[in-house]
Amino acid sequence: MTDDTARRPRILCVGAYERDNFGDLLFQIITAQYLGDADVVYAAPFAADMTDLIGLEIPTYGPLLESEAFDAIWTVGGEVGGTSVDYAFRTRHDKEATRVYDAATPEERREMIAAEFGAVPMESPYIPRPSAYPKNVRAALVLNSVGLAGIRGLGSIRRAGMLGLLHEATRITVRDSAASRFLAAEGIEHRLEPDLVHSIAITRPRPADAVPGDYVLLQASTTHVKRYGIKAFAQAIIDSDVLRDHPVRLFTAGTAPGHDSFEQYEQIRDLVLRADPSRRLEISRTIDPWERVDEIAGAKLWIGSSLHGRIISAAYGVPRVSFAKRKVDDYVRTWDADMPWRIDHTQMNEAAAQALAMPADDRGQELGRRAHENILSVVEHVKEWAATGGPADRVEEVLAIRNAQWSRMTLEIARAEAARAAAEAAPATPSAPAAPVGFARRVRRRLGRVVRRVRGR
Repeated sequence: MTDDTARRPRILCVGAYERDNFGDLLFQIITAQYLGDADVVYAAPFAADMTDLIGLEIPTYGPLLESEAFDAIWTVGGEVGGTSVDYAFRTRHDKEATRVYDAATPEERREMIAAEFGAVPMESPYIPRPSAYPKNVRAALVLNSVGLAGIRGLGSIRRAGMLGLLHEATRITVRDSAASRFLAAEGIEHRLEPDLVHSIAITRPRPADAVPGDYVLLQASTTHVKRYGIKAFAQAIIDSDVLRDHPVRLFTAGTAPGHDSFEQYEQIRDLVLRADPSRRLEISRTIDPWERVDEIAGAKLWIGSSLHGRIISAAYGVPRVSFAKRKVDDYVRTWDADMPWRIDHTQMNEAAAQALAMPADDRGQELGRRAHENILSVVEHVKEWAATGGPADRVEEVLAIRNAQWSRMTLEIARAEAARAAAEAAPATPSAPAAPVGFARRVRRRLGRVVRRVRGR
């Protein structure tokens, strides 16, 4: 290794790019553009071959953190606060593996996770805890462009654990005001800035002579299509004057389990064309991230449930409409509330006409500049941390955080056990499901092991 290589920050970047989800793939691609001179490993909760989409073999980060030291651990973005281990497993693995997992007991599930992830239990799929790994207890923990408001809905014990984890972070940038208010109420230092993907128009600007297309992009997740019903969604397309006047492409913002479905789109297309064979409706089959970006950037109008479809539209000044979805609503409310949002399929035509009638906006340019400046400052934070090794009392600081978390979780466990005892004493009274005492005991043992390992390093 040369001296120049030795001086480069060594960074473990963690994200949900082990599957085809448009926004998460862009988080990896765009973050890499800003970390060009660093020694970076891109990893995820579960390994995957992503060479076809982003040119990388993605390793599992658990064994890496156990065996190697990093200057920084960087969560590259996304809705990571309330994401569960079960969700991460199901969206990465095929139907057969998921079927086996769903049929397994809790202990068997833990064994399945450990077989892939390693000896240290996975607390949060996309936010590793530095203090759980003695070789990385001094590493900076960076969370950039994240959504964390989902922590509010967690059970009391897991919520306490996640808050303790966030207190270990050295730099947090959230992307919506709901997350910012939540962190402020918990006394967690952070910044509120636009999503990293807004910077795409700076790092990959559209040619000055580019001519917008006449097509409309229409995207809806499997959840939205099921909620509306395939026939009702197809009928909304049939009834739309706007969608009759322009070519329409059904667009996928990710084909991983639980995202978008070519099969659903084929059913919708067939219903529309059966009702009106003259309609110009096709399915966009590309899953290449850059081709998806260019397709949005060149569109007449974007309509969809994807947050990053909305963000890329804003970055390139494309009129946009968003279906109702909590994380999209939170984000749009914070940064981009002028164009229509929080609609359902019955409002699609009216919202599309409204968006097309609005004057061209340059909001995306300002949001892109802020996102660009924010990630430059995050990179500088990591470089400074790598150069100095962080504060001299970092280990003591982390132990103090863990001890405070232990106290908080012990209190939550005691409350849960008291509630269980009260429920058992009054069985006729309707009550919420009892707290998982087995989980509470495992939490106590895990925290004890971690503190002993860190103190013994």
